[in-house]
Amino acid sequence: MDDGFYSGTVIYGWTATGWAGDPQHGSPGTTTYSELYPNMACLHNDQLTLQHKAKYNGLVHPANKRIWLNRIKTPKYWDDKNTSQAFYNSTPKYVEGVNFDVTPDSLPNGTWIGDYDNNWFDCNNWSELAVPQQQTNVEIGADAHQYVVISSDAQYSDMFNDTATCNNININVDSVVLEDWDDRIVINGSITINGGILSPHHGKVFLKENWNSLSLNSFRQAQSTVSFCGTNLQTITNSSGNELFSAINIDNSSHVKMQSNIKADTLGLIYGNIIIGDYNLLLSDTILGGNINSYCVTKNDPLAGGYLYYKAGIIQRLFPVGTQSSYTPLRVTTQGGMSEYRVRTFDGLLENAYSGSTLTGDIVNRSWVVNRVSSTTYPADISLQWNLTEESPGFTTKRSLGNMIHNNGTGSGTGWDDWNYLLNSSTPSGSGPYTIETTSITEFGVFGITADRCLIEKPITPPIFHF
Repeated sequence: MDDGFYSGTVIYGWTATGWAGDPQHGSPGTTTYSELYPNMACLHNDQLTLQHKAKYNGLVHPANKRIWLNRIKTPKYWDDKNTSQAFYNSTPKYVEGVNFDVTPDSLPNGTWIGDYDNNWFDCNNWSELAVPQQQTNVEIGADAHQYVVISSDAQYSDMFNDTATCNNININVDSVVLEDWDDRIVINGSITINGGILSPHHGKVFLKENWNSLSLNSFRQAQSTVSFCGTNLQTITNSSGNELFSAINIDNSSHVKMQSNIKADTLGLIYGNIIIGDYNLLLSDTILGGNINSYCVTKNDPLAGGYLYYKAGIIQRLFPVGTQSSYTPLRVTTQGGMSEYRVRTFDGLLENAYSGSTLTGDIVNRSWVVNRVSSTTYPADISLQWNLTEESPGFTTKRSLGNMIHNNGTGSGTGWDDWNYLLNSSTPSGSGPYTIETTSITEFGVFGITADRCLIEKPITPPIFHF
């Protein structure tokens, strides 16, 4: 075959001259010293001692695809025939017709065998002797001899930019281990952990579709980072009802939806929202980011569960929450040490905070739920943020009279009976979005905003005089 351009699928490489990174080492008009095609480390044959006609003389009894590929690349199974007569007369005699039977028990491409060592990047460990690529579905199942290690220091890792890649991955037995900070895997499809373990230590996992785990201990998060970076809506599910992460990043304009409770140290909001729904998102350390393009969506239902749990102290912290349609965060500062709060938000103001008739008037049509979870008693300063679209027409014209109001959610009154005016409230500020703050709060529940003091202030019953 002369050098040139050819179409089709490359399935094997053969050389009797050696492979070279520079095709110019070869002779003009030939393919000598060609470059080895990518990801063919285990799918080529180097017969450097053969100078004439090479003929296979190895085992020929039926075997599966993987065994046949190993036979073909074994040098001792090849002879050098110096004449055509010697080539044709020796066994097997190709001119008489020879069948090489491949049995149908071959494992799918992407099945981990691990009978060579535990290096993900070594093709000898995979069912079809090829390291998975971005379209390969990976199966860590009953055929695994040992667990998998993804290491940027491993042999051959530099051939894959020190990054393991695959489409979907099922971890049914054993473990997939990332050893260090620079180790990473890019999963272009979904991950399912069903009986096995993903143990990334300090490594990084990039996922473009869904997260499915069948038990709480299937993912050993350590100090790893999992980034949800797909282009379609992604889901996070653990059949136990709870999933643990160290750091979790949201970078998907189509958003990420929780289908289990999540507890994490750090949440990175890069782009797109994390939809909390009826579940709880519990954060023990830090939220990085948070803005109109990336926030925590709580269910727009006054009776729903589903909270963002986060801590605040003497330095103000942002609780980046909103509904599916708008971003209305709040900020909390304590007048002491750290306290944990749970928050969510929904449209409208209701008589009894979570129930009753919808209230109208010169108001912001938004409720913020703020509950202190920890046993600390530090007073809190709370700042609410909203947009012009949440304001009633009457409130917009009287915005400068706006004041924060509170309802502890335990009453059963009618109208505005259960709502209280907060005397420490500032007046609204900003040119859109707008903010308002109240200091020294010691009673929590549902907070709102109105510009009509008369709605809430109770009339004073005049005294009765007897003559």
